[in-house]
Amino acid sequence: MAWIKEASGSTSGPSASVVVTVPTGGFPAGHLLVLGVICVVSGATNPAMAVSDSKGNTWVADRTVAPITGQTTYVLQSSTLVTTTLNAGDTITVNAPGNTPNRFAVTVQEFNDIVASNDTGSVNDNGGASSSNLTSGSFTTVNPNNLIVNVVGLVSAGRTFTPGTNYHGGTKVASTNGTGDRAVVAQWRYVTNTSLFTTPSSLNAGSIYASVAQAYTGRSSNAKVWNGSSWASHPVKVWDGSGWVVHQAKGHDGSSWVVGK
Repeated sequence: MAWIKEASGSTSGPSASVVVTVPTGGFPAGHLLVLGVICVVSGATNPAMAVSDSKGNTWVADRTVAPITGQTTYVLQSSTLVTTTLNAGDTITVNAPGNTPNRFAVTVQEFNDIVASNDTGSVNDNGGASSSNLTSGSFTTVNPNNLIVNVVGLVSAGRTFTPGTNYHGGTKVASTNGTGDRAVVAQWRYVTNTSLFTTPSSLNAGSIYASVAQAYTGRSSNAKVWNGSSWASHPVKVWDGSGWVVHQAKGHDGSSWVVGK
C-alpha cells in the first residue's frame, strides 16, 4: 500500500464549483482517491458541497465541518475507490449547490490501496479558536491494516504546515483571491493494528482551523510464513524512503499483477 501522487484545484472569486484536472498518469481503477476541500461563503447557508467526476465514479462524503465555529468556512473530506479509470485530462468537480462559495481550495491524494470498507474517524474545529497545534481529536479503529487520512482546513492560508510524527504530508493548496483566502492540506499514515489514534500536526503560527480524519480499511496484506509448527500470517513490508510500511502482496493472474485476495 502506498501513496502515488496528488492533484489540486482552486478559485479566486465566486463560483458554484471548482474543477480538478486529472494529472499525467491518470487515476487507475482500484486506486483510492481522498479529496479535501475548503470553501468560504457569504451568509449562513451551507453550500452543501458534493463531489463527482467525469467518469461517474461514486464519491462518499466521509467527514465534514459545516461550518467551522464562528466562521462561514466549510471543510469536507470525500473519497472514492475508482471503478472506472480517470485518464489524464478527465475532471473531478466539487459542486456547491446550497450557497455559492467566494473561494475554493481542493487537494486530491491518490493511494494504490484496495479498500474493503471505511472504518471510523473524527472531526474537530477547536471551537473556532486559533491554535498552532492541530488535531481532529481521537478515534479508535475497529479493523487493522488501515490508511488514516487527515484533512486540515485553514482560515489563515499563509501558515506553514508540518505533518505530525509518523505522518506524511501533501502540498498545501490555497484559494487565489489575494485577501481572505483559505487553504487545505492532507496528511496520512498506515497502521497495522486496532488502537486509539490521533492526527497531530502543527503550524508556524496560530490559525482558526478544522481538522477531519477517516480511516480506510485495506484488504489484508499479510503473507504467511512457517513458524516451526504452522503457517502464520505475517505482514509484507517495503521501505518507502523513511520507514517500513505494509505493502499488499501481488500475484500474476495470467495477464497482469493483481493484489492478493
